[in-house]
Amino acid sequence: MTLFNKIRERRHDPESKTILNNFFSLSLIQGTNFILPLIVLPYLVNVIGIDKFGLVSFAQALMSYFIIFTDFGFNLTATREIALYRHDHTKLSFIVNKTVLTKLFLCAFSFLILLGLVSFVPYFAAYAKMYYMAFLLVVAQVLIPAWFFQGIEQMKYLTYINLIAKLIFTALIFILITRPGDFIYVPLFYSLGNIISGIIAFVIMYKQFGVRVHYPEDFNLKTELKKGWNVFLSNFAINGYINSNLFILGLFTNNVVLGYYSIADKILYVFRQILNVFFNTTYPQACQKATIGFTEVKKFYKKYFYGFCTMMIVLCGALFLLAEPITVFFAKETVPETILAIRLLSFVPIIICLNIPAFQILLAYNFQRNYMLVLVGGSLLNVVLNLFLAPAFSMTGTAISIIITEIFITAGLYIALTLIHKKQTITNLTNSEAL
Repeated sequence: MTLFNKIRERRHDPESKTILNNFFSLSLIQGTNFILPLIVLPYLVNVIGIDKFGLVSFAQALMSYFIIFTDFGFNLTATREIALYRHDHTKLSFIVNKTVLTKLFLCAFSFLILLGLVSFVPYFAAYAKMYYMAFLLVVAQVLIPAWFFQGIEQMKYLTYINLIAKLIFTALIFILITRPGDFIYVPLFYSLGNIISGIIAFVIMYKQFGVRVHYPEDFNLKTELKKGWNVFLSNFAINGYINSNLFILGLFTNNVVLGYYSIADKILYVFRQILNVFFNTTYPQACQKATIGFTEVKKFYKKYFYGFCTMMIVLCGALFLLAEPITVFFAKETVPETILAIRLLSFVPIIICLNIPAFQILLAYNFQRNYMLVLVGGSLLNVVLNLFLAPAFSMTGTAISIIITEIFITAGLYIALTLIHKKQTITNLTNSEAL
């Protein structure tokens, strides 16, 4: 039976219908997040130049560290809590308010760090205005309660408002970015779309789902940070390593090389978002299956994972074959180094796809320390590899570092899961360590 036949067969199954609806809703959201920026990419390269495009990419890479910090793992921990208490409005209000309050505190602290960098580091001071505008990316991320809608499996509410916001962003780029000096405003326009999405999403959350705004009783910032610490380290490790590639490459090369590599990096980002869509769509269901038993978890992955993995292999194969025309489309010329980087990176999504079951199982059974150690180890490995390979082989070295790192992470997650099963029975997993 083909994948499409299976989809048609399962669309009347309530569980499958929920997953498919959320998958397509989240796909539309993420699709607008990366497709529209890809549409404006060749325009930006042509108007502001490849060197300024590299500088903007560097600023976005820096802001990504602040975004990871302000998220503090809530995309997983808060989603998990929301999934468990989705029918308890009082509990939902408490989870939402304490999460938002913690994120706002972390956002304010992040701005103080940026203020210090711009004030005392000449490299950042030279483009202070651009970095301040880029920080709005962090504010936008704080305002988007995607974790809430993922937890209640109602991603459709974000779909249309996100599309409208991203269309506004695209229009602003084409209308207002008209000369090289306008590059400092690019991060601002990137941010506005998400800020609009976040504000509307909060209104829907509070009015549609009965969540009430109040200072959460018994709120303890230290407790919240401690509870999410291992997840934060894991997120920081995996996302930090992703963005450190651009950062380290920029230290050893120049803005032109960084600009050309950014093309390959943004293509990989598209594929990572497809993987994130599948991960975020299936994660709440995986958490619920984990409360029933490990056998149900295995059935769940057999039902949904293999078809998705096959699709990713086909897409990555197409990316490998079309690397040259893709490079010419975005760079307006043939760049052999960028073509090679795209072809090397086309293997990365397949490797990441293979580790999704192990990662979700470790998350569902709350084995935070186990996957944290693997991801932190992978992040450190990536930094070491980049420090040696980027100076020697430029962007090709960076691509090789990513491949080796993802293989290490995938193998490590399955080894961690195997070791857990040797130490504990399935009964213990589903009772003492279950959600």
